[in-house]
Amino acid sequence: MRFNINYNYNLMLIFTVTLLVVFAVSIFYCTRKQQRFLKKPIKKQWRLLSITLTVCALILALQQFSTTATVFFIIFSIMLMLMLIPFTSLLQRKG
Repeated sequence: MRFNINYNYNLMLIFTVTLLVVFAVSIFYCTRKQQRFLKKPIKKQWRLLSITLTVCALILALQQFSTTATVFFIIFSIMLMLMLIPFTSLLQRKG
């Protein structure tokens, strides 16, 4: 079985972009006062890290996709995560 180096690189890049967006949106969600993960929201200075991670994901995605596809992918990923993260707090056990 032969592996194509470019295919593995592209897959790794898309996976990295997705993880950066997940971490960025999770940090952003935890800074909001309406969040349900933590007892108290984290400080608002963490939003800068969230924005930085999103910009890094945007730059990495530009390496892989065209500009239009990158903007669509990042916006779609952020919207999807902002919808799904509040539902994951329902899976936590209340103790």
